[in-house]
Amino acid sequence: MDGGDSASAESEEIKKIVNTKMKRLRELADKAAKDLGLHYESLNVYKQSMSRCMLNGSAEYADGNLQRAFMLYYRAAIIYLEVMKEHKAFHDPKSAKVKADASSLCREALSKNESLTVMLKEKFAEDAKKEIAAAQIAETNKVALTANVQEIDRLDARLAALEARRARRIGAATTVTPRVGFADAAALPSPPTSLTAPVAPKPSGVGAGGVGGASSLYPSLDGLADFDVQPIEGLSPDGFRWVHLPARLIPEFRARAMLNSNANRETCGLLAGKLKNGALYVTALVLPPQTGAADSCSVVDDIPAFTYMEAEGCMTLGWVHTHPSQTAFLSSVDLHTSCMYQTMLHEAIAIVCSVKYNDDQIFRLTTPHGMRVISSCQQSGFHPHKDTSLFERCSHVKIDPDAPLEIKDLR
Repeated sequence: MDGGDSASAESEEIKKIVNTKMKRLRELADKAAKDLGLHYESLNVYKQSMSRCMLNGSAEYADGNLQRAFMLYYRAAIIYLEVMKEHKAFHDPKSAKVKADASSLCREALSKNESLTVMLKEKFAEDAKKEIAAAQIAETNKVALTANVQEIDRLDARLAALEARRARRIGAATTVTPRVGFADAAALPSPPTSLTAPVAPKPSGVGAGGVGGASSLYPSLDGLADFDVQPIEGLSPDGFRWVHLPARLIPEFRARAMLNSNANRETCGLLAGKLKNGALYVTALVLPPQTGAADSCSVVDDIPAFTYMEAEGCMTLGWVHTHPSQTAFLSSVDLHTSCMYQTMLHEAIAIVCSVKYNDDQIFRLTTPHGMRVISSCQQSGFHPHKDTSLFERCSHVKIDPDAPLEIKDLR
């Protein structure tokens, strides 16, 4: 094969690798988007979910994770195109404003993904060139090593023959044992028969993941794109990015919830934060306008909180609420709330402060079991979920005693 044919073959191989990776990424994005499990009465909640996707996508993009940004923007578009448009309230004239806002977000998401597609194809092509070059170097080294081994074996054979001739000449009854050669070709590694993306080492129990892997880096969904930039801090033992929680957040939240707690009313708040170098940092506690009861708490206006978080460039990293007279656990309503946050961010956490029992716990829905059960449940309000394996205590949270925290009380 001459140089031109070789270059053409390499170009075709690169194109094939790029197309395969893009196809796999779109398949993962499509599956993740359609596994959302969103069942809400209000169209506004869907629009807010789109806003969270857009904020989180921008954060992933800024941190260098193009594949994850692509999936989040894709998810935002699907919420509008395939979920909201099927909602019973979509054609209600009262929904005109929220529909217009959601449509604008959808167009923005699609536009961002057009740009990301170009960038990802360039990245995948560059990765493919490196893979091909590495394979070619490995093949060249293999050929050179084989030639060296054969030369060493020839020298060994000549040396053995000389030693035997010398022994005969001096009449010695010496048994000559030739040196061990390197001719055992079976011991040499075979060159790769096909080009595959190199897999970065993962913590114990974490799959190869990504568009080139057989399993997901995160177990929350059946497929999720790998990191384009590996977290500097590494991953938690269960394969999640670390969430850094300021030590003063829970005491501050308890203090601001005290009046409600004394009146046996729940209080809730949002955990806002940033993504930096592959780790998530809670930087603000946001208390939106809300109403509370002994066993529930409802946000009455999300706009002030979203306006603040968008202005600060914050992601929603989870939520916190009190149980004035109950133990720390996730009720059926809490499970659905947490499912919504984890759908947008796999590391999202739920803090429950049991006032009566002076106990604070940090939970998340189990993956994949808890997420699948709750995302497929279409019941609302309090309803039985007796399966105790639907949620668990988090092991990917680090309490930071010196981390700053902003309190934004919008009540």
